[in-house]
Amino acid sequence: MNYWIFQGNPKHQNRDGTFFDVTNYVLENEVVTWGVRQQNFKDVMQLGDPVFIWRADGFEKGSGGIIAHGEISSAVRFDEEEEVYVVDVKINECKVSKEAGMLLRTELSQDINLSKLRIITVRSGTNFKLTDEQYKQLKEMWEAKRSIVKVGEPQYWSFSVEGSFLSFSHCLNEQKIYLGWDELGDLRQYESKEAIKARLQHESVENQNPMNDTLANYQFLSEMQVGDYVIAKQGFRKIFGYGRITSDYCYDENRAQYKSYREVEWLKDGEWELKESDEHFSTKTLTNITPYPNLLSQIFAVMNSQQDYNAADFLKEVFMSESQYERLIYALNHKKNIILQGPPGVGKTFLAKRLAYAHQGIKSDEYIQMVQFHQSYSYEEFIRGYKPTEQGGFTLKNGVFYEFCEKALKDPDHNYYFIIDEINRGNMSKIFGELLMLIEADKREKSYAMPLTYMQDGEAPFYIPSNLYIIGMMNTADRSLAVVDYALRRRFAFIEVEPAFHLEKYQIHLQQFMSDELIQKVVQKIMRLNTEIGQDSLNLGKGYRIGHSYFTPTTKLQNEQLWYEHVIQMEIEPLIREYWFDNEQKVASLLEDLY
Repeated sequence: MNYWIFQGNPKHQNRDGTFFDVTNYVLENEVVTWGVRQQNFKDVMQLGDPVFIWRADGFEKGSGGIIAHGEISSAVRFDEEEEVYVVDVKINECKVSKEAGMLLRTELSQDINLSKLRIITVRSGTNFKLTDEQYKQLKEMWEAKRSIVKVGEPQYWSFSVEGSFLSFSHCLNEQKIYLGWDELGDLRQYESKEAIKARLQHESVENQNPMNDTLANYQFLSEMQVGDYVIAKQGFRKIFGYGRITSDYCYDENRAQYKSYREVEWLKDGEWELKESDEHFSTKTLTNITPYPNLLSQIFAVMNSQQDYNAADFLKEVFMSESQYERLIYALNHKKNIILQGPPGVGKTFLAKRLAYAHQGIKSDEYIQMVQFHQSYSYEEFIRGYKPTEQGGFTLKNGVFYEFCEKALKDPDHNYYFIIDEINRGNMSKIFGELLMLIEADKREKSYAMPLTYMQDGEAPFYIPSNLYIIGMMNTADRSLAVVDYALRRRFAFIEVEPAFHLEKYQIHLQQFMSDELIQKVVQKIMRLNTEIGQDSLNLGKGYRIGHSYFTPTTKLQNEQLWYEHVIQMEIEPLIREYWFDNEQKVASLLEDLY
Protein backbone atom coordinates (compact mmCIF):
# COMPACT_ATOMS: atom_id res chain seq x y z
CA MET A 1 0.00 0.00 0.00
CA ASN A 2 1.17 3.51 -0.82
CA TYR A 3 0.16 6.87 0.71
CA TRP A 4 -0.50 10.07 -1.21
CA ILE A 5 -1.19 13.78 -1.20
CA PHE A 6 -3.10 15.10 -4.24
CA GLN A 7 -2.96 18.86 -4.71
CA GLY A 8 -5.56 21.16 -6.30
CA ASN A 9 -4.94 24.83 -7.04
CA PRO A 10 -7.83 27.35 -6.90
CA LYS A 11 -5.87 29.44 -9.42
CA HIS A 12 -6.05 26.67 -12.02
CA GLN A 13 -8.26 27.78 -14.91
CA ASN A 14 -10.64 25.25 -16.45
CA ARG A 15 -11.23 25.01 -20.20
CA ASP A 16 -14.44 27.04 -19.88
CA GLY A 17 -12.54 29.92 -18.28
CA THR A 18 -13.75 29.30 -14.71
CA PHE A 19 -11.35 28.65 -11.85
CA PHE A 20 -11.07 25.25 -10.15
CA ASP A 21 -13.16 25.40 -6.97
CA VAL A 22 -11.28 22.74 -4.99
CA THR A 23 -13.30 23.25 -1.83
CA ASN A 24 -16.73 22.68 -3.31
CA TYR A 25 -15.44 19.91 -5.56
CA VAL A 26 -14.61 17.75 -2.54
CA LEU A 27 -17.63 18.90 -0.54
CA GLU A 28 -20.21 18.11 -3.21
CA ASN A 29 -18.90 14.83 -4.61
CA GLU A 30 -18.58 11.43 -3.01
CA VAL A 31 -16.00 10.48 -5.64
CA VAL A 32 -13.62 12.99 -7.26
CA THR A 33 -11.39 12.49 -10.29
CA TRP A 34 -7.80 13.70 -10.00
CA GLY A 35 -5.04 14.04 -12.57
CA VAL A 36 -1.95 11.83 -12.33
CA ARG A 37 0.70 14.18 -13.69
CA GLN A 38 3.78 12.32 -12.46
CA GLN A 39 4.15 9.44 -14.94
CA ASN A 40 6.24 7.34 -12.56
CA PHE A 41 3.29 7.18 -10.13
CA LYS A 42 0.61 5.84 -12.48
CA ASP A 43 1.85 2.24 -12.23
CA VAL A 44 2.14 2.15 -8.43
CA MET A 45 -1.22 3.68 -7.45
CA GLN A 46 -3.52 0.93 -6.17
CA LEU A 47 -7.15 0.55 -5.13
CA GLY A 48 -7.51 1.45 -1.46
CA ASP A 49 -4.41 3.64 -1.23
CA PRO A 50 -5.13 6.43 1.31
CA VAL A 51 -5.10 9.97 -0.09
CA PHE A 52 -5.04 13.43 1.47
CA ILE A 53 -6.45 16.25 -0.67
CA TRP A 54 -4.37 19.43 -0.45
CA ARG A 55 -5.78 22.83 -1.39
CA ALA A 56 -3.10 25.27 -2.52
CA ASP A 57 -3.22 28.87 -1.26
CA GLY A 58 -4.65 30.04 -4.56
CA PHE A 59 -5.95 33.59 -4.27
CA GLU A 60 -5.88 33.63 -0.45
CA LYS A 61 -2.43 33.55 1.10
CA GLY A 62 -2.10 31.26 4.10
CA SER A 63 -5.28 29.29 3.35
CA GLY A 64 -3.58 26.20 1.90
CA GLY A 65 -3.37 22.78 3.47
CA ILE A 66 -5.10 19.41 3.80
CA ILE A 67 -8.90 19.68 3.45
CA ALA A 68 -10.04 16.08 2.83
CA HIS A 69 -9.12 12.44 3.34
CA GLY A 70 -10.12 9.52 1.14
CA GLU A 71 -8.88 6.51 -0.76
CA ILE A 72 -8.20 5.56 -4.38
CA SER A 73 -11.33 3.89 -5.78
CA SER A 74 -10.38 3.12 -9.41
CA ALA A 75 -7.52 2.06 -11.60
CA VAL A 76 -5.47 4.78 -13.29
CA ARG A 77 -6.85 5.47 -16.78
CA PHE A 78 -6.20 7.86 -19.66
CA ASP A 79 -8.70 10.69 -20.14
CA GLU A 80 -8.89 11.28 -23.89
CA GLU A 81 -10.62 14.66 -23.57
CA GLU A 82 -8.21 16.14 -21.03
CA GLU A 83 -5.26 14.20 -22.47
CA VAL A 84 -3.98 13.18 -19.06
CA TYR A 85 -3.98 10.12 -16.82
CA VAL A 86 -6.57 10.29 -14.03
CA VAL A 87 -7.68 8.28 -11.02
CA ASP A 88 -10.82 8.37 -8.83
CA VAL A 89 -10.71 9.12 -5.11
CA LYS A 90 -13.58 8.31 -2.75
CA ILE A 91 -13.84 11.16 -0.23
CA ASN A 92 -14.34 9.91 3.34
CA GLU A 93 -14.14 13.18 5.29
CA CYS A 94 -13.84 16.90 4.58
CA LYS A 95 -12.61 19.70 6.84
CA VAL A 96 -12.29 22.68 4.55
CA SER A 97 -11.64 25.53 7.00
CA LYS A 98 -9.58 26.24 10.09
CA GLU A 99 -12.75 26.15 12.17
CA ALA A 100 -13.64 22.74 10.75
CA GLY A 101 -10.21 21.34 11.59
CA MET A 102 -8.23 21.38 8.33
CA LEU A 103 -4.45 20.95 8.53
CA LEU A 104 -2.98 24.29 7.45
CA ARG A 105 0.33 24.51 5.57
CA THR A 106 1.53 27.14 8.06
CA GLU A 107 0.91 24.71 10.92
CA LEU A 108 2.60 21.75 9.21
CA SER A 109 5.61 23.89 8.29
CA GLN A 110 6.36 24.38 11.97
CA ASP A 111 6.71 20.63 12.61
CA ILE A 112 10.32 19.44 12.41
CA ASN A 113 9.35 16.31 10.45
CA LEU A 114 6.42 17.49 8.35
CA SER A 115 8.21 20.67 7.28
CA LYS A 116 10.25 18.37 5.02
CA LEU A 117 7.18 17.22 3.08
CA ARG A 118 7.84 17.63 -0.63
CA ILE A 119 4.57 19.56 -1.09
CA ILE A 120 5.91 22.15 1.38
CA THR A 121 9.47 22.34 0.07
CA VAL A 122 8.58 22.21 -3.66
CA ARG A 123 4.87 23.26 -3.73
CA SER A 124 4.34 22.79 -7.47
CA GLY A 125 2.98 19.43 -8.55
CA THR A 126 -0.19 17.36 -8.41
CA ASN A 127 0.74 14.03 -6.79
CA PHE A 128 3.08 13.54 -3.84
CA LYS A 129 4.05 10.20 -2.31
CA LEU A 130 4.27 9.97 1.48
CA THR A 131 6.44 7.70 3.59
CA ASP A 132 4.73 5.41 6.10
CA GLU A 133 5.92 7.65 8.95
CA GLN A 134 4.71 10.85 7.28
CA TYR A 135 1.27 9.41 6.58
CA LYS A 136 0.95 8.04 10.13
CA GLN A 137 1.77 11.44 11.64
CA LEU A 138 -0.58 13.29 9.30
CA LYS A 139 -3.39 10.81 9.98
CA GLU A 140 -2.96 11.19 13.74
CA MET A 141 -3.10 14.98 13.40
CA TRP A 142 -6.15 14.72 11.09
CA GLU A 143 -8.00 12.51 13.57
CA ALA A 144 -7.05 14.69 16.54
CA LYS A 145 -7.86 17.98 14.81
CA ARG A 146 -11.63 17.82 15.00
CA SER A 147 -13.80 20.85 14.62
CA ILE A 148 -12.91 23.62 17.06
CA VAL A 149 -16.62 24.45 17.36
CA LYS A 150 -17.38 24.34 21.09
CA VAL A 151 -19.08 21.17 22.22
CA GLY A 152 -22.51 21.78 23.71
CA GLU A 153 -23.13 25.02 21.84
CA PRO A 154 -25.93 25.14 19.23
CA GLN A 155 -24.98 23.93 15.77
CA TYR A 156 -26.21 25.45 12.51
CA TRP A 157 -27.49 23.19 9.73
CA SER A 158 -28.42 23.91 6.14
CA PHE A 159 -31.40 21.84 5.02
CA SER A 160 -32.42 21.52 1.40
CA VAL A 161 -36.05 21.99 0.38
CA GLU A 162 -35.21 21.33 -3.28
CA GLY A 163 -37.91 18.81 -4.03
CA SER A 164 -41.27 19.67 -5.49
CA PHE A 165 -42.84 17.16 -3.11
CA LEU A 166 -41.86 18.99 0.04
CA SER A 167 -41.89 22.76 -0.25
CA PHE A 168 -40.74 25.16 2.44
CA SER A 169 -44.32 26.41 2.82
CA HIS A 170 -45.31 22.90 3.95
CA CYS A 171 -42.44 22.81 6.46
CA LEU A 172 -43.44 26.29 7.66
CA ASN A 173 -47.11 25.43 8.09
CA GLU A 174 -46.36 22.15 9.88
CA GLN A 175 -43.49 23.63 11.95
CA LYS A 176 -41.30 20.68 10.97
CA ILE A 177 -38.49 19.57 8.68
CA TYR A 178 -38.83 16.21 6.94
CA LEU A 179 -36.29 13.72 5.64
CA GLY A 180 -36.85 11.29 2.77
CA TRP A 181 -35.33 7.82 2.31
CA ASP A 182 -38.52 6.18 3.58
CA GLU A 183 -37.12 2.80 2.52
CA LEU A 184 -34.91 2.97 5.62
CA GLY A 185 -37.90 3.00 7.97
CA ASP A 186 -37.45 4.28 11.52
CA LEU A 187 -33.81 5.39 11.77
CA ARG A 188 -33.70 4.52 15.47
CA GLN A 189 -33.39 0.84 14.53
CA TYR A 190 -29.84 1.41 13.23
CA GLU A 191 -27.02 1.25 15.76
CA SER A 192 -24.37 2.90 13.60
CA LYS A 193 -23.65 4.93 10.49
CA GLU A 194 -22.34 1.75 8.86
CA ALA A 195 -25.70 0.02 9.41
CA ILE A 196 -27.50 2.86 7.61
CA LYS A 197 -25.01 2.67 4.74
CA ALA A 198 -25.46 -1.11 4.42
CA ARG A 199 -29.24 -0.73 4.18
CA LEU A 200 -28.93 2.01 1.54
CA GLN A 201 -26.58 -0.20 -0.48
CA HIS A 202 -29.09 -3.03 -0.22
CA GLU A 203 -31.92 -0.78 -1.43
CA SER A 204 -30.03 0.71 -4.40
CA VAL A 205 -28.14 -1.19 -7.06
CA GLU A 206 -26.99 2.04 -8.75
CA ASN A 207 -25.53 3.81 -5.71
CA GLN A 208 -23.16 1.48 -3.90
CA ASN A 209 -21.25 4.26 -2.18
CA PRO A 210 -24.00 6.41 -0.61
CA MET A 211 -21.70 8.51 1.56
CA ASN A 212 -23.74 11.74 1.55
CA ASP A 213 -27.08 9.93 1.94
CA THR A 214 -25.70 7.91 4.85
CA LEU A 215 -24.33 11.01 6.55
CA ALA A 216 -27.57 12.97 6.11
CA ASN A 217 -29.63 10.24 7.79
CA TYR A 218 -27.10 9.66 10.56
CA GLN A 219 -26.77 13.37 11.35
CA PHE A 220 -30.55 13.89 11.25
CA LEU A 221 -30.94 11.04 13.75
CA SER A 222 -27.95 11.43 16.06
CA GLU A 223 -25.97 14.63 15.63
CA MET A 224 -28.71 17.24 15.25
CA GLN A 225 -29.85 18.30 18.73
CA VAL A 226 -32.72 20.20 20.31
CA GLY A 227 -31.64 23.86 20.37
CA ASP A 228 -29.69 23.67 17.13
CA TYR A 229 -30.65 26.01 14.28
CA VAL A 230 -31.70 25.01 10.77
CA ILE A 231 -31.53 27.16 7.64
CA ALA A 232 -33.93 26.15 4.86
CA LYS A 233 -32.26 26.59 1.49
CA GLN A 234 -32.59 25.73 -2.17
CA GLY A 235 -29.69 25.25 -4.56
CA PHE A 236 -26.46 27.12 -3.92
CA ARG A 237 -27.81 30.53 -2.89
CA LYS A 238 -31.54 30.73 -2.15
CA ILE A 239 -32.70 30.98 1.49
CA PHE A 240 -36.28 30.57 2.72
CA GLY A 241 -35.84 30.98 6.47
CA TYR A 242 -34.35 29.66 9.65
CA GLY A 243 -35.65 28.13 12.85
CA ARG A 244 -34.77 26.34 16.07
CA ILE A 245 -34.95 22.54 16.43
CA THR A 246 -37.48 21.78 19.19
CA SER A 247 -37.71 17.96 19.18
CA ASP A 248 -35.62 14.85 18.97
CA TYR A 249 -35.89 12.61 15.92
CA CYS A 250 -39.48 11.48 15.23
CA TYR A 251 -41.00 8.90 12.89
CA ASP A 252 -44.63 8.81 11.73
CA GLU A 253 -45.60 5.50 10.14
CA ASN A 254 -48.97 6.91 9.06
CA ARG A 255 -47.49 9.50 6.69
CA ALA A 256 -47.48 8.49 3.03
CA GLN A 257 -44.00 9.96 2.52
CA TYR A 258 -41.30 11.79 4.45
CA LYS A 259 -41.94 9.84 7.63
CA SER A 260 -38.80 10.99 9.46
CA TYR A 261 -39.03 14.50 10.90
CA ARG A 262 -38.05 16.93 13.60
CA GLU A 263 -40.18 19.74 14.98
CA VAL A 264 -38.99 23.29 14.34
CA GLU A 265 -39.91 26.71 15.67
CA TRP A 266 -39.49 28.85 12.56
CA LEU A 267 -38.04 32.21 13.61
CA LYS A 268 -37.91 33.92 10.23
CA ASP A 269 -39.26 33.15 6.78
CA GLY A 270 -39.09 34.95 3.47
CA GLU A 271 -36.98 34.68 0.35
CA TRP A 272 -33.38 35.82 0.12
CA GLU A 273 -30.41 35.09 -2.12
CA LEU A 274 -26.72 35.05 -1.31
CA LYS A 275 -24.61 37.37 -3.45
CA GLU A 276 -22.41 35.99 -6.22
CA SER A 277 -19.39 37.17 -4.22
CA ASP A 278 -20.54 35.31 -1.10
CA GLU A 279 -19.73 31.75 -0.20
CA HIS A 280 -22.53 29.34 -1.07
CA PHE A 281 -24.26 26.17 0.12
CA SER A 282 -23.30 22.66 -0.91
CA THR A 283 -25.87 20.60 -2.81
CA LYS A 284 -26.25 18.08 0.02
CA THR A 285 -29.61 17.62 1.76
CA LEU A 286 -28.20 18.27 5.23
CA THR A 287 -24.93 19.99 6.12
CA ASN A 288 -23.50 21.17 9.41
CA ILE A 289 -22.34 24.68 8.49
CA THR A 290 -21.25 25.69 12.00
CA PRO A 291 -17.55 25.43 11.06
CA TYR A 292 -18.00 28.01 8.28
CA PRO A 293 -18.38 31.38 10.05
CA ASN A 294 -18.01 33.41 6.85
CA LEU A 295 -20.96 31.60 5.26
CA LEU A 296 -23.04 31.97 8.43
CA SER A 297 -22.37 35.69 8.72
CA GLN A 298 -23.28 36.17 5.05
CA ILE A 299 -26.50 34.18 5.50
CA PHE A 300 -27.67 36.28 8.44
CA ALA A 301 -26.50 39.52 6.84
CA VAL A 302 -28.71 38.93 3.81
CA MET A 303 -31.67 37.78 5.97
CA ASN A 304 -31.40 40.87 8.15
CA SER A 305 -31.06 43.28 5.24
CA GLN A 306 -34.01 45.57 4.55
CA GLN A 307 -35.59 45.75 1.12
CA ASP A 308 -38.24 48.18 -0.06
CA TYR A 309 -41.65 46.56 -0.43
CA ASN A 310 -44.71 48.24 -1.92
CA ALA A 311 -48.17 47.50 -3.31
CA ALA A 312 -46.72 46.24 -6.60
CA ASP A 313 -44.53 43.75 -4.73
CA PHE A 314 -47.53 42.58 -2.70
CA LEU A 315 -49.65 42.06 -5.81
CA LYS A 316 -46.86 40.05 -7.47
CA GLU A 317 -46.81 37.59 -4.58
CA VAL A 318 -50.43 37.43 -3.42
CA PHE A 319 -53.38 36.29 -5.53
CA MET A 320 -55.51 39.38 -4.92
CA SER A 321 -56.69 42.33 -6.98
CA GLU A 322 -55.59 45.90 -6.41
CA SER A 323 -58.99 46.81 -4.98
CA GLN A 324 -58.78 43.93 -2.47
CA TYR A 325 -55.33 45.12 -1.43
CA GLU A 326 -56.62 48.67 -0.92
CA ARG A 327 -59.46 47.35 1.28
CA LEU A 328 -56.90 45.45 3.38
CA ILE A 329 -54.76 48.54 3.87
CA TYR A 330 -57.81 50.67 4.71
CA ALA A 331 -59.03 48.15 7.28
CA LEU A 332 -55.59 47.96 8.90
CA ASN A 333 -55.24 51.75 9.06
CA HIS A 334 -58.80 52.34 10.25
CA LYS A 335 -59.21 49.49 12.74
CA LYS A 336 -55.55 48.67 13.59
CA ASN A 337 -56.73 45.12 14.26
CA ILE A 338 -57.78 42.74 11.49
CA ILE A 339 -58.47 39.03 11.17
CA LEU A 340 -57.77 37.07 8.00
CA GLN A 341 -60.27 34.22 7.94
CA GLY A 342 -60.54 31.43 5.43
CA PRO A 343 -60.34 27.71 4.68
CA PRO A 344 -57.14 25.70 5.20
CA GLY A 345 -54.45 26.29 2.61
CA VAL A 346 -55.41 29.75 1.32
CA GLY A 347 -52.10 31.24 2.50
CA LYS A 348 -53.21 33.29 5.50
CA THR A 349 -49.76 33.27 7.14
CA PHE A 350 -48.06 34.22 3.88
CA LEU A 351 -50.61 37.00 3.31
CA ALA A 352 -50.28 38.36 6.86
CA LYS A 353 -46.54 38.87 6.57
CA ARG A 354 -46.76 40.39 3.08
CA LEU A 355 -49.44 42.77 4.30
CA ALA A 356 -47.12 43.87 7.12
CA TYR A 357 -44.25 44.35 4.65
CA ALA A 358 -46.39 46.43 2.28
CA HIS A 359 -47.91 48.54 5.05
CA GLN A 360 -44.45 49.27 6.48
CA GLY A 361 -42.84 49.69 3.06
CA ILE A 362 -39.94 47.43 4.09
CA LYS A 363 -39.51 43.68 3.67
CA SER A 364 -38.10 42.93 7.10
CA ASP A 365 -39.14 40.65 9.95
CA GLU A 366 -37.50 42.99 12.45
CA TYR A 367 -40.86 44.66 13.08
CA ILE A 368 -42.96 41.47 13.18
CA GLN A 369 -43.75 39.10 16.05
CA MET A 370 -45.72 35.88 15.58
CA VAL A 371 -47.48 33.72 18.18
CA GLN A 372 -50.07 30.96 18.05
CA PHE A 373 -53.00 30.90 20.45
CA HIS A 374 -54.33 27.68 21.97
CA GLN A 375 -56.93 26.83 24.57
CA SER A 376 -54.51 26.97 27.50
CA TYR A 377 -52.76 30.18 26.42
CA SER A 378 -52.84 32.64 29.32
CA TYR A 379 -52.50 36.26 30.38
CA GLU A 380 -49.30 35.32 32.20
CA GLU A 381 -47.68 34.16 28.95
CA PHE A 382 -49.04 37.04 26.90
CA ILE A 383 -48.87 40.10 29.18
CA ARG A 384 -47.17 39.41 32.50
CA GLY A 385 -47.12 36.86 35.28
CA TYR A 386 -45.14 35.09 37.95
CA LYS A 387 -42.84 32.31 36.74
CA PRO A 388 -40.95 29.75 38.87
CA THR A 389 -37.21 30.21 39.32
CA GLU A 390 -34.43 27.62 39.63
CA GLN A 391 -34.13 28.53 43.31
CA GLY A 392 -37.70 27.38 43.97
CA GLY A 393 -39.32 30.80 44.21
CA PHE A 394 -41.21 32.99 41.75
CA THR A 395 -40.31 36.08 39.77
CA LEU A 396 -42.41 38.52 37.75
CA LYS A 397 -41.80 38.09 34.00
CA ASN A 398 -43.09 40.16 31.09
CA GLY A 399 -44.97 38.30 28.35
CA VAL A 400 -44.40 38.40 24.61
CA PHE A 401 -47.06 41.05 23.85
CA TYR A 402 -45.90 43.37 26.64
CA GLU A 403 -42.30 43.16 25.39
CA PHE A 404 -43.38 43.85 21.81
CA CYS A 405 -45.42 46.89 22.89
CA GLU A 406 -42.38 48.23 24.74
CA LYS A 407 -40.29 47.76 21.60
CA ALA A 408 -42.84 49.71 19.53
CA LEU A 409 -43.04 52.49 22.14
CA LYS A 410 -39.29 53.03 21.94
CA ASP A 411 -39.34 53.23 18.13
CA PRO A 412 -42.21 55.53 17.06
CA ASP A 413 -40.68 55.98 13.58
CA HIS A 414 -41.60 52.42 12.57
CA ASN A 415 -44.79 50.40 12.60
CA TYR A 416 -44.89 47.06 14.43
CA TYR A 417 -47.06 44.05 13.60
CA PHE A 418 -48.19 41.40 16.06
CA ILE A 419 -49.44 38.37 14.10
CA ILE A 420 -51.59 35.81 15.95
CA ASP A 421 -52.22 32.43 14.37
CA GLU A 422 -55.37 30.52 15.41
CA ILE A 423 -56.58 33.64 17.21
CA ASN A 424 -60.03 32.18 17.83
CA ARG A 425 -58.59 29.19 19.70
CA GLY A 426 -57.64 31.38 22.62
CA ASN A 427 -59.91 32.95 25.21
CA MET A 428 -59.46 36.62 24.28
CA SER A 429 -60.84 38.00 27.54
CA LYS A 430 -58.58 35.70 29.53
CA ILE A 431 -55.46 36.37 27.44
CA PHE A 432 -55.73 40.16 27.06
CA GLY A 433 -57.33 40.78 30.42
CA GLU A 434 -57.70 44.48 31.20
CA LEU A 435 -55.90 45.34 27.93
CA LEU A 436 -58.72 44.08 25.72
CA MET A 437 -60.24 47.55 25.63
CA LEU A 438 -56.86 49.16 24.90
CA ILE A 439 -56.38 47.39 21.55
CA GLU A 440 -59.22 49.46 20.05
CA ALA A 441 -57.99 52.02 17.52
CA ASP A 442 -59.29 55.05 19.45
CA LYS A 443 -57.73 53.91 22.76
CA ARG A 444 -54.10 53.83 21.55
CA GLU A 445 -52.78 56.74 23.59
CA LYS A 446 -51.35 57.51 26.99
CA SER A 447 -54.58 59.03 28.31
CA TYR A 448 -56.14 55.53 28.27
CA ALA A 449 -53.25 53.89 30.16
CA MET A 450 -54.32 51.33 32.76
CA PRO A 451 -52.58 49.56 35.65
CA LEU A 452 -51.72 45.93 34.94
CA THR A 453 -52.93 43.01 37.05
CA TYR A 454 -49.35 42.40 38.16
CA MET A 455 -47.69 45.77 38.81
CA GLN A 456 -44.20 46.59 40.00
CA ASP A 457 -43.66 49.24 42.66
CA GLY A 458 -43.68 52.72 41.15
CA GLU A 459 -44.53 51.46 37.68
CA ALA A 460 -46.57 53.73 35.39
CA PRO A 461 -49.88 52.51 33.91
CA PHE A 462 -49.61 50.67 30.59
CA TYR A 463 -51.03 51.51 27.16
CA ILE A 464 -50.72 50.10 23.63
CA PRO A 465 -48.92 52.41 21.18
CA SER A 466 -50.58 53.65 18.01
CA ASN A 467 -47.78 52.24 15.81
CA LEU A 468 -48.64 48.64 16.77
CA TYR A 469 -51.01 46.64 14.56
CA ILE A 470 -52.56 43.25 15.30
CA ILE A 471 -53.17 40.77 12.47
CA GLY A 472 -55.03 37.63 13.48
CA MET A 473 -55.60 34.48 11.44
CA MET A 474 -58.55 32.15 11.71
CA ASN A 475 -59.18 28.76 10.11
CA THR A 476 -62.87 28.62 9.22
CA ALA A 477 -62.73 24.80 8.94
CA ASP A 478 -61.97 24.31 12.63
CA ARG A 479 -64.80 22.15 14.00
CA SER A 480 -63.87 22.91 17.60
CA LEU A 481 -65.01 26.52 17.22
CA ALA A 482 -68.73 27.06 17.27
CA VAL A 483 -68.95 30.84 17.46
CA VAL A 484 -66.53 33.73 17.48
CA ASP A 485 -66.31 35.65 20.74
CA TYR A 486 -68.27 38.91 20.49
CA ALA A 487 -65.36 40.78 22.11
CA LEU A 488 -63.19 39.57 19.25
CA ARG A 489 -65.77 40.36 16.58
CA ARG A 490 -66.27 43.94 17.80
CA ARG A 491 -62.62 44.93 17.95
CA PHE A 492 -61.38 43.46 14.68
CA ALA A 493 -62.15 43.92 11.00
CA PHE A 494 -62.72 40.50 9.42
CA ILE A 495 -61.31 39.87 5.95
CA GLU A 496 -62.29 36.80 3.93
CA VAL A 497 -59.45 34.99 2.15
CA GLU A 498 -60.75 32.84 -0.70
CA PRO A 499 -59.27 29.93 -2.68
CA ALA A 500 -57.69 31.32 -5.86
CA PHE A 501 -58.10 28.41 -8.30
CA HIS A 502 -60.46 30.41 -10.51
CA LEU A 503 -58.17 33.42 -10.85
CA GLU A 504 -56.25 33.91 -14.09
CA LYS A 505 -53.45 35.40 -12.00
CA TYR A 506 -53.03 32.12 -10.12
CA GLN A 507 -53.08 30.01 -13.27
CA ILE A 508 -50.48 32.23 -14.96
CA HIS A 509 -48.27 31.89 -11.87
CA LEU A 510 -48.40 28.09 -12.13
CA GLN A 511 -47.13 28.12 -15.72
CA GLN A 512 -43.54 28.53 -14.54
CA PHE A 513 -43.76 25.29 -12.54
CA MET A 514 -46.03 22.89 -14.46
CA SER A 515 -47.65 22.11 -17.80
CA ASP A 516 -50.95 23.61 -18.96
CA GLU A 517 -52.48 20.12 -18.79
CA LEU A 518 -51.71 19.79 -15.09
CA ILE A 519 -52.89 23.33 -14.39
CA GLN A 520 -56.28 22.55 -15.93
CA LYS A 521 -56.44 19.26 -14.05
CA VAL A 522 -55.78 20.96 -10.71
CA VAL A 523 -58.18 23.85 -11.36
CA GLN A 524 -61.07 21.74 -12.65
CA LYS A 525 -60.85 18.91 -10.12
CA ILE A 526 -60.31 21.03 -7.00
CA MET A 527 -62.95 23.58 -7.99
CA ARG A 528 -65.37 20.68 -8.48
CA LEU A 529 -64.44 19.35 -5.03
CA ASN A 530 -64.85 22.82 -3.49
CA THR A 531 -68.32 23.12 -5.03
CA GLU A 532 -69.24 19.81 -3.37
CA ILE A 533 -67.90 21.05 -0.04
CA GLY A 534 -69.63 24.42 -0.29
CA GLN A 535 -73.00 22.85 -1.12
CA ASP A 536 -72.90 20.65 1.99
CA SER A 537 -74.43 23.42 4.08
CA LEU A 538 -75.57 21.04 6.83
CA ASN A 539 -72.11 19.82 7.89
CA LEU A 540 -69.59 21.91 5.97
CA GLY A 541 -69.98 24.99 3.75
CA LYS A 542 -67.69 27.54 2.06
CA GLY A 543 -65.41 27.81 5.07
CA TYR A 544 -64.24 24.21 4.57
CA ARG A 545 -63.08 24.50 0.97
CA ILE A 546 -59.57 23.52 -0.15
CA GLY A 547 -57.01 26.32 -0.47
CA HIS A 548 -54.70 26.93 -3.41
CA SER A 549 -51.40 26.85 -1.47
CA TYR A 550 -51.50 23.04 -1.46
CA PHE A 551 -51.08 23.20 -5.24
CA THR A 552 -48.52 26.00 -5.47
CA PRO A 553 -45.03 24.51 -5.87
CA THR A 554 -41.92 26.66 -5.56
CA THR A 555 -39.75 24.76 -8.07
CA LYS A 556 -40.38 23.39 -11.55
CA LEU A 557 -41.89 19.92 -11.33
CA GLN A 558 -39.80 17.05 -12.64
CA ASN A 559 -42.50 14.39 -12.28
CA GLU A 560 -45.91 16.05 -12.43
CA GLN A 561 -48.04 12.96 -11.86
CA LEU A 562 -46.03 11.88 -8.83
CA TRP A 563 -46.21 15.38 -7.35
CA TYR A 564 -49.98 15.60 -7.89
CA GLU A 565 -50.59 12.18 -6.34
CA HIS A 566 -48.40 13.10 -3.39
CA VAL A 567 -50.40 16.29 -2.68
CA ILE A 568 -53.68 14.39 -2.87
CA GLN A 569 -52.46 11.62 -0.57
CA MET A 570 -50.64 13.82 1.95
CA GLU A 571 -52.84 16.91 2.10
CA ILE A 572 -56.26 16.51 0.51
CA GLU A 573 -57.27 12.96 1.37
CA PRO A 574 -56.90 13.49 5.16
CA LEU A 575 -59.17 16.57 4.93
CA ILE A 576 -61.80 14.71 2.91
CA ARG A 577 -61.77 11.82 5.36
CA GLU A 578 -62.18 14.24 8.26
CA TYR A 579 -65.01 16.13 6.54
CA TRP A 580 -67.02 13.00 5.70
CA PHE A 581 -65.78 10.74 8.49
CA ASP A 582 -69.10 8.89 8.61
CA ASN A 583 -69.56 8.42 4.85
CA GLU A 584 -66.88 6.14 3.38
CA GLN A 585 -68.76 5.77 0.11
CA LYS A 586 -68.73 9.56 -0.39
CA VAL A 587 -65.01 9.70 0.41
CA ALA A 588 -64.21 6.94 -2.09
CA SER A 589 -66.23 8.66 -4.82
CA LEU A 590 -64.54 12.03 -4.29
CA LEU A 591 -61.04 10.51 -4.23
CA GLU A 592 -61.74 8.59 -7.42
CA ASP A 593 -62.75 11.82 -9.12
CA LEU A 594 -59.54 13.54 -8.00
CA TYR A 595 -57.39 10.93 -9.70
